[in-house]
Amino acid sequence: MRAKVIINSKAGRGRSQRLREFLRKALGSDCESIESTTHAGHATIIARDACRNGFDTIVVVGGDGTINEVVNGAIGADVAIGIVPTGTANDLARHHHIPSDQKSACKLILQRHCRYLDAIRVNGWHYLTVAGLGLPCGAVEEVEFLKHQSAASRAFARLLGSKLYLLALALAYKRSTREGFGLRISSGQTTWLGVAFSVIVANQPFLGHSFCVSPLASNDDGRLDLFTITDTHNRQQIFKTVLSTVTGGPEDPDNVVRLQTCHLTIEASEALPIFADGELHGSSKSFDFQVVPHAVRLIVPREEGV
Repeated sequence: MRAKVIINSKAGRGRSQRLREFLRKALGSDCESIESTTHAGHATIIARDACRNGFDTIVVVGGDGTINEVVNGAIGADVAIGIVPTGTANDLARHHHIPSDQKSACKLILQRHCRYLDAIRVNGWHYLTVAGLGLPCGAVEEVEFLKHQSAASRAFARLLGSKLYLLALALAYKRSTREGFGLRISSGQTTWLGVAFSVIVANQPFLGHSFCVSPLASNDDGRLDLFTITDTHNRQQIFKTVLSTVTGGPEDPDNVVRLQTCHLTIEASEALPIFADGELHGSSKSFDFQVVPHAVRLIVPREEGV
């Protein structure tokens, strides 16, 4: 194994050198190179260069956002991706039972049992977990706001861990004063035209560790899962629907639209921000979602390996 390690510069929290020494010791001679990111998008550049230089394994030390950047640099290359989770939600790692303990995560990487995952491509960019429009973007914006305030605010965010997303969702809902947005959602099966409050396009069931937005979603079935909360102009009904999502209600309320497909287009009445893998990725009035089957080879525990 020839491994390139990519570290999110925030992962060490001031202990970068100690983290590098630990990784070199834990991964041994398989670890040929370690590089830390310096700016947004840097992990994509490092991953692309690693693939060109013949590395067969990329180890990501970071959260879903850093993994997302690496995937977009390595997509289409025959490279295995290992994860040492250091993010807030770690949705991908949690879903595949990758340990949060760094020593255990490194042992898992050395075993190198892999599973092929689908990626979802939206407007030329790829993601592995969940993307969304509307209320979920508001929650991501709240998380970013809390993470980048005072030292006390950042410490509070770290203390909350994945529960930070519950707080962020509550804040986003409370501060949301706007009505829904007009959408035209089309697939090969059907077309839906209406007003939505929230849209999720999922590749796995959970978002933010706590929200089971798409219970039937699987990231190796060649399909994406659409979950839409329509705008009923009844704030109480919308709140009940959001609460049902958080608590995992047994049945969908009437103002929920679900769809499974391999290709989806969404046209909005106005430019909307989109998030994917926990990060915001600009705004657009048109979104084209397409499944890329078995596009990523992820190192997972033996019981999941294929």
